[in-house]
Amino acid sequence: MDYGRKNNLTSERGVALLTSLMIAIGAGLLIAGIYYVLKGTIKISNISRQFNSAQEAAFGGIEHGAAIVDRVISYGYEDFPSNLRSGLGILSSPEDLESLRMCKPNVLVKAAEHVPDGFDLNITIQCINYSLIPGSSESLVFPPPPGGSGSGGNKAFYVFYSIRAVAKDNVNNIVSDVEALYRIAR
Repeated sequence: MDYGRKNNLTSERGVALLTSLMIAIGAGLLIAGIYYVLKGTIKISNISRQFNSAQEAAFGGIEHGAAIVDRVISYGYEDFPSNLRSGLGILSSPEDLESLRMCKPNVLVKAAEHVPDGFDLNITIQCINYSLIPGSSESLVFPPPPGGSGSGGNKAFYVFYSIRAVAKDNVNNIVSDVEALYRIAR
């Protein structure tokens, strides 16, 4: 046997180097994992922010459509003050607005609202139907019908309007489509 050679397998000289390399590789993998997760989170946050902007624009379109319905019912198109006619962004004809006021079915009133930052907002309003306001019976008790504080007398029926707003973000190509049912007592 040759006793001049040393057995390197039982020696502990390289253990510190090996341990520090394993710790460095583990720390590098941990940092890479954290980076990957943060990058994905930031990307999802940006997409969510962009969609929320489009959705808020569409919700604003629904409110704008409700304001158009209120004004058309209150004034009629011919009695509109001129500043309201130009400020509502109505694209439909006066006949269509009168049909909306009289609740003729299958008549669409279109409007467009100017929204900054590269958005297109298109609003569609349609009268769906009307129904009598329920009274009371022996088994069901309904709240009293809405009073006509400014229009002289009690209201006789509800009119239902469908308001749809489509907001498109032209920069990021994101579309938000919101539809609401608007009820008004007349």
